[in-house]
Amino acid sequence: MNMENMEMNMEMNMENMEMNMEMNMENMEMNMENMEMNMEMNMENMEMNMENMEMNMENMEMCFSHIHRRLD
Repeated sequence: MNMENMEMNMEMNMENMEMNMEMNMENMEMNMENMEMNMEMNMENMEMNMENMEMNMENMEMCFSHIHRRLD
């Protein structure tokens, strides 16, 4: 392989590496953003679940008291 080819190859490799690095950086950024969004959504979902559980507990209590009253 002659010198010109080698030089061209090296140049192309360098360019490719640069492009890859840039793309990796962008991907990492996007991943970070996605992770943040997911965490936020998870937190919100957990809160909603907690609220729902509370409501369920209240409903169950009401049902039990109702049944208890009926039994008495």
